[in-house]
Amino acid sequence: MKKNTIIISSLIIILFIVGLVLLLSKKEEVTDDNILYSVNFGNVVLRFKHVDDAIGQNQIVTVEKSMDNGKTFETITDGQVIVSLEPKFIFLNEQLGFAVKKSNNSKDNGKYYGMYVTNDGGKTFNLSEINYDNPNIEILTITSVPYFDNGKLILPCSIYQVKEDLSGYENVAIYFVSNDNGLTWNIDENIKESDIVNKVNVTINGNTYVANLEENETVNSFLNLLPSEFNMSELNGNEKYIYLDNKLTSNPVSVKHINKGDIMLYGDNCLVIFYKSFDTSYSYTKIGHIDNLDDLGNSSVLVKIEKWYNKDVKGENIMSKILVSYFSATGNTKNVAEKVAKVVDGDLFEIEPVNKYTEEDLDWTKKESRSSIEMKNNVKPEIVSKISNLDNYDTICLAFPIWWYKEPTIIDKFLEENDLTGKNIYVFVTSGSSTIDSTYRSLQNNFPNLNFVSGKRFTGNERDEEYKDWIK
Repeated sequence: MKKNTIIISSLIIILFIVGLVLLLSKKEEVTDDNILYSVNFGNVVLRFKHVDDAIGQNQIVTVEKSMDNGKTFETITDGQVIVSLEPKFIFLNEQLGFAVKKSNNSKDNGKYYGMYVTNDGGKTFNLSEINYDNPNIEILTITSVPYFDNGKLILPCSIYQVKEDLSGYENVAIYFVSNDNGLTWNIDENIKESDIVNKVNVTINGNTYVANLEENETVNSFLNLLPSEFNMSELNGNEKYIYLDNKLTSNPVSVKHINKGDIMLYGDNCLVIFYKSFDTSYSYTKIGHIDNLDDLGNSSVLVKIEKWYNKDVKGENIMSKILVSYFSATGNTKNVAEKVAKVVDGDLFEIEPVNKYTEEDLDWTKKESRSSIEMKNNVKPEIVSKISNLDNYDTICLAFPIWWYKEPTIIDKFLEENDLTGKNIYVFVTSGSSTIDSTYRSLQNNFPNLNFVSGKRFTGNERDEEYKDWIK
């Protein structure tokens, strides 16, 4: 009996130790009340998390990363990042992110330091330098997180100054641009607040849409709340909603029919985004509409709404010019690229090697074949020509076959010779069996300063709507 008792006690101790080790080594699950911001880039999820409080109404935050679509996370930030209790966060791509430590900033040795920037996905952070020399201004307010527009990295700010007629004070919007991925910022006087048109960017679970707004007092009062970020709850299998802290001016009418993508106000403080169309007897105040909205599923969603800016559009609802650039060794990728270009009304550009590939070159089963040697030794073949009119395009579709689970080296050569900084890059590949995941990560790792928006594998048998809905 005594021997059995000892054995049982030993087993309990062992199980306790094993459980403790597993508990300590287990990566943290997604559900966490301390998550301040989260965004998806394919299967990669990046999020800012509150770690602890700090002196002076501040908090310590860190970046956590998931490689399995949010199932598990690990902390990747070296050191501490200290921000205010009401910070602003954004990741513009898998590498470039910002944390606004405080909105209102005083001058320090002729510069303003109110924001952190990371260019390695949240591992390290540096203070951004905002250069603004105005002896009459003491406080500079960072009004929103940075964003890309037409190749420019833009930071919206405002200053509080005396009116021209000396009748009082006013807030004036000013804009800064950065040419070094957010490390330093200089004012751009060509950007005016009047260039901001009646649209907003709506980011839902990491996917960004453009919403066209109505012209009414409700929209005017709603714009004063931006930028805003919140979790919207699911209702009835067709809508997401949130009760706002602020009441808005409202003028509800019987809309009779809801269209997929409608943004409405129910009552005076319930914001609703509809992701299905149906008839209704309820009354709403119209706020706007999102084109090409995806089905949002039956769970709550993280939504961020920001003012939309594009000085070249001037309020016209036009589609950015798209260039479909492709490398095709056998003709399969070329066929798909031509279909995509036709559907999105884009131009075509062939990434053509100086020395064309033969059938023997493409024999992946032979170690001495040209393609095998290029991929093994990272040999980048010369390309016939560069893109001559790159400034004409905001969006680039990059198409190629998958070789050895990644992009062919000629694609790396193409990206090195053509500066796509600030462009929205959509990657699609052709492959009989390989997925795009490892290829997409390879591109992001090799070219961290580029804005890769999304990646897909196409066969050429897709419906036209699939291409059009993907490239928004």
